[in-house]
Amino acid sequence: EWVDEFLMWDPTQFNNITKLRIPCHKIWLPDMVLYNNAAEYTDGLMPANAMVEPSGNVFWPVPTKLQSSCKVDVTYFPFDSQECSLKFGSWTYDGYQVDITNRTSE
Repeated sequence: EWVDEFLMWDPTQFNNITKLRIPCHKIWLPDMVLYNNAAEYTDGLMPANAMVEPSGNVFWPVPTKLQSSCKVDVTYFPFDSQECSLKFGSWTYDGYQVDITNRTSE
């Protein structure tokens, strides 16, 4: 989710439209990748619409299918628990330009 100043509008001037669904290939998107990808490189993204609000707020629910690998310790199997970290980031932007965080349910 981010703000794109080029996608702002005044709803009162556009028939009170308060949300647009725009094909993601028509707007700027962050180039997110899974750094610890276990498969051949692909962005893994499926075609989707981004939802844009008059404030320029863009929400892009990314439908994707990715593969990663995890180190597994089966010492206490079947009474164990495993933790797997997925490392996402931008391929071309640094952390000061694109900051990827989990979306909270506030």
